[in-house]
Amino acid sequence: MWTLAPSLVVSTQKGWGELRSLATGQRWDLGPEDLAIIRALAAGISDAEADKHRELEAAAELGWAARADSLVDPQTRQRLEALERHFAWCKCAYDPNAHAAVLDAHAARRHLHRGFAQHQALPETIARRAALAGSEPKNVLVLGDDDFVSVALARLGHRVTVLEIDTAITDHIRRSAPDVEVIVHDLREPLPARLVQAFDAFFADPVSGAGAFRLFLARGLTALGSDGRGFVCVSEAGALNFMAVAAELGGEVTGQLTDFNHYHAPDYSLAFYTSDLATVRVKDAASISPRPDEPYLPRGITFEDRFLETPASRYVFKSINPATSEIIHLDQMLKLLERTGRLSIRNRSYYEENGVRTYHVHTKEGGAVFLRILIEEKIGELFVAPADAMLENALITVLLGALGIDGTVVEKRRVRGSAVYGVT
Repeated sequence: MWTLAPSLVVSTQKGWGELRSLATGQRWDLGPEDLAIIRALAAGISDAEADKHRELEAAAELGWAARADSLVDPQTRQRLEALERHFAWCKCAYDPNAHAAVLDAHAARRHLHRGFAQHQALPETIARRAALAGSEPKNVLVLGDDDFVSVALARLGHRVTVLEIDTAITDHIRRSAPDVEVIVHDLREPLPARLVQAFDAFFADPVSGAGAFRLFLARGLTALGSDGRGFVCVSEAGALNFMAVAAELGGEVTGQLTDFNHYHAPDYSLAFYTSDLATVRVKDAASISPRPDEPYLPRGITFEDRFLETPASRYVFKSINPATSEIIHLDQMLKLLERTGRLSIRNRSYYEENGVRTYHVHTKEGGAVFLRILIEEKIGELFVAPADAMLENALITVLLGALGIDGTVVEKRRVRGSAVYGVT
């Protein structure tokens, strides 16, 4: 079988794309003439079908194509496992077999379609998400599944139906979980009649904006039976909009798990974006609109709610090495950022008392960086205000090396908090 060469991943949009090597960082811009062969390689080309792809030989000469016995790419799998070590404490919350199945599915799918707003969650997140359905077999609907939660649900014994618009994803799910019912469907079109009130649970991870919330909630709530529950991923910035839309549609939000979902970027680095997981049920079915037999063309379906003022970020590092946990490493990084004009520092202070090392920096713009190390407990805490993804990424990179954490980091949350749900 022919596949993408080891460590290569691709992201595409209409008419263009980018191919990237996780091993070397090399990138190639893809034009319209490249997309057909790249998408075919991502799906796998059997030897019997190879002669139908005239571009295959040229792709092999460029180093884009290689023979393999499986679509699962070991290097992509290793990269995902390295990212998941940041959340080692989550392992107790999921079934290892379900996690392994999702990890393989993600390592075999190396194509991201930006046109469908795909943003992949880590396999550990998907395994924990699936575990919320419970151990008793249920009828479960997945609304859009570029994360492959259906693969984990099927491994746990649930009867799963997927509605997905991307045929590359539907084909991949069929290969990874043959027992899953997969339907190519645009949620803007009416819901198939046989799916109405047929499920015990639904899962959805839409863009956190009012347009997407209305579409996914209307379809999901319509599909629930009388005692069913929906599990919806919601960013902190979109939480209030989600609450308003759910109430308008006759739904009731019954709970939320803060910062439940962890994601990776297209280059398989850890994404700083996280989202909550909200639980919702039907309170007033008569209010659901659009009805299941109605098409719906929402505006702003790909628009994400964002904070006008960025909240602060807090990170907790566990199992650090006190012998290497010296403040000087962070101080040197901040001084470098100051010299390059990235930061404008007003003052800094450092003190150590009763086994606690503390370092505090104030910026001229009113921001702050605060690091505290509890030596005996082997815990570190970093606070950055206001939240700044580039600054945080630089500081975390330094601390991961300097604190000797060995990848067992990391609690991260927005300090503003996302407990804005009325939990009943």
